[in-house]
Amino acid sequence: MKLPMVNKIAILIIMAVLGLTAIFMVTVDNRKQPPANFVAEYEILEKWQLPDILEEVSGIAWLDDSKLVCVQDEDGII
Repeated sequence: MKLPMVNKIAILIIMAVLGLTAIFMVTVDNRKQPPANFVAEYEILEKWQLPDILEEVSGIAWLDDSKLVCVQDEDGII
């Protein structure tokens, strides 16, 4: 079965794009790793006790200055 010329061109374009993408992904290292001797320094200023239902929090963010929101996505609880 012969493919029409338009289909051949489309296949060649797709293969070229995929090939260039693969080459780019292999050659570019996007991982930003700190140096081996890097030590992160931080200080815990405040702690909050979450309800037991939020034992495994999947997401956490400030809603405003006085409200912290947490998501437990296994059961869909906010």
